[in-house]
Amino acid sequence: MSDESSSPADLGAIDLSLSFAPAWAKEADSSKQIARLAAKHGGGDDRGDRPGKRWEDRGPRQDRRPPRRDAGGPRPNRPDRKGGPRDDRRPERRPERESRPEPALTGWDVQFLPDRAGVDGLARQIKASAKAYPLFDLARLVLEKSERYLVQLKRKAEDATPIFQLKTDGSLWLSESEAVAHALAAQLEKFYRRERVTVDPPKGVYPFVAVCGMSGTLLGPPNYHDYQAKIRQLHAERFANVPFEVFKSRIRMERDEESINRWKEEQSAKDVFYAVDPVAPEAPAPETPTASALAEESPAAPIAEEIVESAVAEAPPAEEIPEGKTPAEEAAAPAPTETRERFESLAEVERHFRQHHAAGVVIKIRERVVVPGPAGMNESAPAVLELTRGAWEELSRFPLPLAHTLGQQLTGKGLQIFKTADNITCVGVARPRYLDRQANPVSEALGGILDYLESHASTPRADQWRALLAMRPLAEGTDESERESSLARDLSWLLHEGHVIDFAKRGLEAARKPKPRAAERPAPAQAPPEAPTVEPAPLPEEPEIS
Repeated sequence: MSDESSSPADLGAIDLSLSFAPAWAKEADSSKQIARLAAKHGGGDDRGDRPGKRWEDRGPRQDRRPPRRDAGGPRPNRPDRKGGPRDDRRPERRPERESRPEPALTGWDVQFLPDRAGVDGLARQIKASAKAYPLFDLARLVLEKSERYLVQLKRKAEDATPIFQLKTDGSLWLSESEAVAHALAAQLEKFYRRERVTVDPPKGVYPFVAVCGMSGTLLGPPNYHDYQAKIRQLHAERFANVPFEVFKSRIRMERDEESINRWKEEQSAKDVFYAVDPVAPEAPAPETPTASALAEESPAAPIAEEIVESAVAEAPPAEEIPEGKTPAEEAAAPAPTETRERFESLAEVERHFRQHHAAGVVIKIRERVVVPGPAGMNESAPAVLELTRGAWEELSRFPLPLAHTLGQQLTGKGLQIFKTADNITCVGVARPRYLDRQANPVSEALGGILDYLESHASTPRADQWRALLAMRPLAEGTDESERESSLARDLSWLLHEGHVIDFAKRGLEAARKPKPRAAERPAPAQAPPEAPTVEPAPLPEEPEIS
């Protein structure tokens, strides 16, 4: 659909009139040209199967060839074409990488739920425009960005892989240690203040320094005291989704004097940390999610392909406001206070975090958890991302479960679900309802609209409007705007009664006369029973003459 860079992340902020416009209309430079072309051609179908940011906003597929080795050092000589001498030196063989498989997440079922606040915005637009939209296309619109949906994980096996959640951002991890490492790498400022201080540069002779092959960061000599801590810090902060052994295998050694001196300059200053009282996490516990953040659970049994039209989802009761501080009291609450406890390294910070914060921000999931889309699709453990992204790929091809949940939420907002003659499930302000003008006579103006639309169903929407406007005579003493207003009022009544459907991708269509049911069809005429045939009685046998 719309381009990811300009499409809003909030589901309620989506402009459906632009989302269902053709691609060439979105790429036009003039706003007037966009309006004219969109009005002429009605809707279009420019679907996109990419959801939100980061992983979702994938660019063109890059060349996945392995990276080239460092070209700076000398290479072994090879014999020239004339048969010259060959140097016996061989390149140093790299150690074999450990093939350690990543842990898999098993025993959990993934479901995607539309954001309820965004569904409210969609319902308001559909009611205001009185258009009918394909339900499956609306579901794909939800999948475009991770901010538009929630990700639910529900346990389905007793031996399921344990899951831990970091409450500060909702991310999911396979162990408490992974959650703590992510909290210190991504949200360190919530718990500690970092300060840069000047120290004496390292003394001694260092013939080479290690450099990260993925980022170019100087790590220092392998025999330096904080070398291992530097490696683990860089991996946790920037490459947590890469296996640690693979990350270590990319480290290379630099022997040039410039790199060594640059590392010494960097070591002449270091970071120290001071603990602060963190602000209470905003994310609710997964066992007691808020009503605004969760969509209603779908039944565990598989749903049929055809959505039951009469099913109307009841809106959940409004969540009670817990007793506590008023907004004014919350605003006047004191800011986080800083202690003078000083930590010289991240190892000391991690020990302090485990003792004072880990139990409050890392929880173990027992049965069910619902997290925001960005946390479930981009900011969790690799095993969790593999599970959720695989479910997203399958859902993007056939979004029936998401369409079912979205349809229930929209019907709860007063909209109607129906199927068209070509078996497409749509959502609109009313279901198609044929108006029998012989049994229910209407005004000449309404009858003229229905007569025209019944014979011009495939005409573009803009041409339909001009033709309907030309059919309506201009009364004496009125202007063009009054005639348009009169036509708009009659058409609005027909749309909200279901006698006319305004399809977003096609245009205006009059509701078709339903086909008679099998019980109402007249029985076929039966042929009269045939007259019985009378066979002649057999003649008596003649007596034999002896």
